[in-house]
Amino acid sequence: MRLGIDTLQLANNGFSGIENYIRNLLPELKKLQPEIELVEFSLPAGRHGGPVIINPSFTRHFILPFYLNSQHLDVVHFPDHILPLIPIRTPKIITVHDLAFVRHPEYYNPGKRWYKQLLAPYSLKRADKIIVVSEFTKRELTQIYQTPEDKITVVPNGIASKFRRKDLDSDSRKRILKRLGFDYDRFILFAATLEPRKNLLSLLDSFEEIARQRSDVGLVICGKKGWLYEESLIRVEVLAKRFKIRYLGYVSDDDLVELYNLAEIFVYPSFYEGFGFPPLEAMACGLPVVTSNVSSLPEIVGDAALTVDPRDPGQIARAILGVLDNKDIAREMVRKGKERAKMFTWQKTAAKTYEVYEDVIKSN
Repeated sequence: MRLGIDTLQLANNGFSGIENYIRNLLPELKKLQPEIELVEFSLPAGRHGGPVIINPSFTRHFILPFYLNSQHLDVVHFPDHILPLIPIRTPKIITVHDLAFVRHPEYYNPGKRWYKQLLAPYSLKRADKIIVVSEFTKRELTQIYQTPEDKITVVPNGIASKFRRKDLDSDSRKRILKRLGFDYDRFILFAATLEPRKNLLSLLDSFEEIARQRSDVGLVICGKKGWLYEESLIRVEVLAKRFKIRYLGYVSDDDLVELYNLAEIFVYPSFYEGFGFPPLEAMACGLPVVTSNVSSLPEIVGDAALTVDPRDPGQIARAILGVLDNKDIAREMVRKGKERAKMFTWQKTAAKTYEVYEDVIKSN
């Protein structure tokens, strides 16, 4: 099979869910089917033998189609759901991760929102097959765009094997904490991009209540600065003068694994997710998880996490305290969480994705 795959998203050098998807899917596809011939098109220019990249969006719409039409591909996969405006003769698959740009346009900068809202209907119509990462996103597609169900295949994401429980002794814990720049014995962890959709503000409100009752517990926040991050960061800086709160900024995956292993509980009160990697990563590392009861999150975590109303800081605080104050509940959540995380592997994602490729090729 000669497969074209759009990796232009990697030009951002970021670590979004889509970039995570691409970076983990491609190696597993190669392991699964060593004979598959991958034709990638990404930055820097020429790294994968693709076209010279002028600008990712311009390239996708006005250079890439001519390149793809000359490559004699069996199928082409666009992991970010936007197809080029100039038609491609090859059978086309897109992956839709979420429809936040429609459901919650306030969470997007105007340019990005306009771009996605304009091109999504066109792409959904022209794609031969649509991969979605959750049943929730499938329902969103059928409700918002009336996409036929038989055109959609649910292929859940995986969790990288690096996310696992580590046995850390006291000296190891102290050494890691010193390197990361804080010394809390017990702390709540929040890991996400600082942007309104991730809802750090509700967690900060809930932590004020927690800190008044449990002065021994800190809050550690990690994640890059996203769109409209300023309000969240200002609030962190104000509260850090009164309580144990530490903002680490962006951390590497290796450091994130360490943080998952050091924390007492992971809290992810996001307003909207098409999948949501962090709760499963935390579970794989042996952390009890509190997350939102909206969008895809209840589907992804099952009964292995506590789900709460993300707009209710009091409910979030009570859920966190319920875990911190009851070791039996925490142990049971850890047990269920590890089993839940095992259900999501990139090997499974690659195998199901490859089946979609074969199905589209046979249909064309």
